[in-house]
Amino acid sequence: MFQRLFIPLILLISSAAAAQEPVRPISSAWMAEGGSSHLADTYLSRSHYGGARYGLTYSRLQAMKSPLARWVQGWDAGVSFSSARNRAGNARMLGAGIEGSWRMMRRWQLAAGFQAGIGGYAGVELGALYLSRNSNNPAQAIAAAGIGPEGFVQWSGKLKRLPLAVRWQVSSPLTGVFFCPDYGELYYEIQLGNRSDLVHGAWPGNRRALRSLLSVDLNFGRSTLRLGYRFNGVSARANGITSRNISHCAVVGVVCDLVTINPRNCDEKTVPACY
Repeated sequence: MFQRLFIPLILLISSAAAAQEPVRPISSAWMAEGGSSHLADTYLSRSHYGGARYGLTYSRLQAMKSPLARWVQGWDAGVSFSSARNRAGNARMLGAGIEGSWRMMRRWQLAAGFQAGIGGYAGVELGALYLSRNSNNPAQAIAAAGIGPEGFVQWSGKLKRLPLAVRWQVSSPLTGVFFCPDYGELYYEIQLGNRSDLVHGAWPGNRRALRSLLSVDLNFGRSTLRLGYRFNGVSARANGITSRNISHCAVVGVVCDLVTINPRNCDEKTVPACY
């Protein structure tokens, strides 16, 4: 008799708790970008190089579980390629890199369709620059890791009957580490064991970086189109070497929104909002 009353009561309470559990929206975006690139690295050359930059980026943003429901966390991963020439047009510098970051932000729902968030992020970047005209030092390695603040402002509304969201997101590292050899030091010398003063602590005085994305998401029902502008700027100075990597790119992408659901309430764990 006790089991007949107690077990259904437990199941009823569990079902009620699961029904009250908030959904956790997930936003995934695949973006392609292209635009201008401005490269300079005095380890390779005193000249400035300008040309084109292309890249692919995957971004994911997800709401946290209770009691952190007002927080969101995200991951970014991207690859890029640059091809630039000097002002005389007789030398070309190539650049390639990969980046990854994790972030967590506290969000606020404001009035009139606005929301904002602020928090922190941690990121790493790896890559290389190559200058074919150099015989002794044709390449320069790029390696850095940093942490710093990140924030966004977003407005959601409609353009006639078309739902849209305008978003501006920006981040900048405040501290970290980065790699830089001595001026004129050959990588062959590093391989032989001359590895002193290669890793430097980063702060805004010797390495500054700013990453910004201004985007508009146009929701066409089952699919969302993202159009935007991305700015990336990195400037560093160490061991008598100055380097700059600045790009301005147009962005086009596809955004897929998912909603996680308690498996007790649904046979599928996620319900896609676009295909």
